[in-house]
Amino acid sequence: MAVRKTRDIRQALLSKGFRLREGGSHEKYFLQDRNGKVTSIFTLLSRGSRREYDDQLLGRMARQLKLSKDHLIKLIDCPLQHAEYLELLQQQDLS
Repeated sequence: MAVRKTRDIRQALLSKGFRLREGGSHEKYFLQDRNGKVTSIFTLLSRGSRREYDDQLLGRMARQLKLSKDHLIKLIDCPLQHAEYLELLQQQDLS
């Protein structure tokens, strides 16, 4: 069962080409392409007291980001870099 700290997810998203847009009860992170243009791919992080994301929430986030849960874990833990993520999306015709 995968569990990741919210702060680790936040840091990973920002270091992997995502741009934060504030608003509402959630932080919204949009993926930027190689040219810095914001894409339609995004995910949400709760602003509430949630300190960890469990397996179920990681699964939802993976679907939002068009990734398998395994690839999401790699994105958070750092083996999957921004360019590799964009390549995965391109292979799925999602970029």
